[in-house]
Amino acid sequence: LQAKGKPAPQVEWFKENRLARRVKRVELETDGDKSILLIAKAVPEDSGNYRVEATNAAGTAVKPFSVKVNG
Repeated sequence: LQAKGKPAPQVEWFKENRLARRVKRVELETDGDKSILLIAKAVPEDSGNYRVEATNAAGTAVKPFSVKVNG
């Protein structure tokens, strides 16, 4: 996700309404205005509904998506 704004938005990733940073094997990386969610050695249990939220004083942008990992 590339999120730009003034002030710079705070980005949070979620899996099934749970903060993704609290999910096993999930790593979050930031590179400038890019935020990346990595799932190391993904397995079918990593499938589900994810969303990313970018928030600043102007509001919140939400992008939901689903992930399916085949075994």
